Amino acid sequence: PCTVALPPCSDPSVSTQHTLVVMARTLSLCTALAIILATSFGALPRERKRAFLAECEEIHKTGENIDEILDKWLIPTTEKGKCLMECFVNKKGLIDKNANIDHSTATPHFEESFPNDPESVKKAEEALSRCDKIDLSKLDHCSKGVEILKCFRKNAKEIGLKH
Repeated sequence: PCTVALPPCSDPSVSTQHTLVVMARTLSLCTALAIILATSFGALPRERKRAFLAECEEIHKTGENIDEILDKWLIPTTEKGKCLMECFVNKKGLIDKNANIDHSTATPHFEESFPNDPESVKKAEEALSRCDKIDLSKLDHCSKGVEILKCFRKNAKEIGLKH
């Protein structure tokens, strides 16, 4: 039997087409809601950070515990570990391919990490801006990324930014 919302059953092609349109709209709505919920509760940024670290681990093969690095804000000290972290901060957009601070890509990362929290975004920007003053000229590529990350984390703690 037909429901009130669907066209008469005498034309099955119209009924099928209408059903597909309704299903597509429902799927779009559910997808949009899932994205909103994920960003609102901070799930997306952590998963993206984890994915970035996993990609970098695949490249550098350090054997480091990715979850421990994220949860405890650890910075590995081996050469491979330093390159892992340089890769990570590059993927996050804090630094460019030459391991220099890149504010133009860092701000969108902060906005994603702290959705609906402009105060935390400002704190993160300030923490990174303070690192503009450090001299990285004598450091190798991977060490530059690590020093920027250390500087950012130190400043973030001082400012009261929660990760």
